[in-house]
Amino acid sequence: MSRGWLLDTNVISEFAKGAQADAGVKAWMEGAAENQLYLSVVTLGEIAKGIALGEARGRNMSSHRHFLERELPDRFAERILAFNTEAAIVWGQLMSGLGGNRDDERRLAIDGQIAATAKIASLDICSRNVRDFERFGIASIVNPFAG
Repeated sequence: MSRGWLLDTNVISEFAKGAQADAGVKAWMEGAAENQLYLSVVTLGEIAKGIALGEARGRNMSSHRHFLERELPDRFAERILAFNTEAAIVWGQLMSGLGGNRDDERRLAIDGQIAATAKIASLDICSRNVRDFERFGIASIVNPFAG
């Protein structure tokens, strides 16, 4: 039984757009029970990478950095889940299901880490990337972008 939702990077990044965010994402996030929403540290890493790339291109990323370093930790606190030893073992098992296809392994490595984290925490996934997570055998996925 699920105890909540692990938000994929594309969902929390979209929600951070505020008034410009996708209406389906806003409605889903606003309707969800806050105590059932979780993030993976992997998502924080993906956001940090995006900020660093933006800064390297000369963009002002201060509001994004504030979102990453202040807003997310304040909002999610203990609901930010580590990618730990147990998750790493599950990740390896999930990745083996790709049959050794190196292109798929590279493309899906991050989603695989998020899927493994969700699996060990008994969480469902909220993501635009439904097909990618289905490849890992995740049965319960909601796509709030679909409306």
